[in-house]
Amino acid sequence: MARQLGGDPATAVDLARSVAQGNLALPIDLAPGDAESLMAQLKAMQGSLAGVVGNVRQGVDELA
Repeated sequence: MARQLGGDPATAVDLARSVAQGNLALPIDLAPGDAESLMAQLKAMQGSLAGVVGNVRQGVDELA
């Protein structure tokens, strides 16, 4: 189960909570080669959300 999570369950919960609260800068460390675990997916989601926020900010700047 730890391999599916990509780390300690409590850490995964804390990271998910942090991302849900808007903290997109918190580093998420993965094991080498980990691309499938819950932690890897949290990291991917964090990166995608950061990209969306960046695009929205850019759009707002262009309108201003």
